[in-house]
Amino acid sequence: MVTYGKYFSRAQKAAVYGVATASAIAIFYLPFLVKLYFPEPPYFIPLNQKANIVFCVGILVLCLIVGIAEDLDFNWRRRVELRISSLIRDLIDLMRAGMPFPPALRECAKRDYGPLTKELHRVVGKMLIGVDIEDSISDLAKRIRTPLMEKVATLLIEVNRSGARAIDILQSYLALHSTIEAYEAEKETQLRPYTAVMYITFVVYLLVAYILVTQFLTPLTTGATELVKGIIDINFYKSIFFYCGVFEAIAAGLAIGKITRGVSVTGLKHSAVMLFMLIAVYTLLMM
Repeated sequence: MVTYGKYFSRAQKAAVYGVATASAIAIFYLPFLVKLYFPEPPYFIPLNQKANIVFCVGILVLCLIVGIAEDLDFNWRRRVELRISSLIRDLIDLMRAGMPFPPALRECAKRDYGPLTKELHRVVGKMLIGVDIEDSISDLAKRIRTPLMEKVATLLIEVNRSGARAIDILQSYLALHSTIEAYEAEKETQLRPYTAVMYITFVVYLLVAYILVTQFLTPLTTGATELVKGIIDINFYKSIFFYCGVFEAIAAGLAIGKITRGVSVTGLKHSAVMLFMLIAVYTLLMM
């Protein structure tokens, strides 16, 4: 059960992305500012491991800020969706007792549906100042911005128009909604192990990179002839493994988000964790 979350409007989300991007760019500039790195042939990529770490910190900050914001926003919307069935049941009970749909909706707004309650207050508030009930419900769907909420808004508008058939419509949708929720819960349980699989895959990559660099490439260059040293630059291979790890961390995080929640960017917080693991391994074992 999701127990935390925060609503982000489009403007707030744009501000979060702006702050995250600006922070990352500022960190990316540091190696150039302190002359740790400047692109030069033949490799052009950073060979200084300190510069690599700084660049990775910038990517980590970007992933962490965006990932946390997207995760909070997704959880808030999920908490709203999880309370829809309770709202529909209460509407059915109130309308069976003889209450028309608009008063029943106002009565439901007084009850506790978690974050959905505040959204119902907005709908009722607009109704009280003269906004058409259907427009108020449509605005609710536009604010929450999920496919399920769009369907629910369409349902409530149809219920408002249906008169005597309203209860039958609500009961039919409640049965369908309960089936969908059961399916989503089962799918979430079945897909949760894939998060561990992604982490294990990343740890295996770190282990392989560590063994190749420390047990194979480093001994090969120690005491090697000038010819071998000219062919094998240990810092180049360290950098290659490092940036491959960065790409794998980002890809794995996005995959976790897509597999477990259907939204890739919600997995960026996992990318941030993997990037921290990468930095720790390189800083402690491979510098």
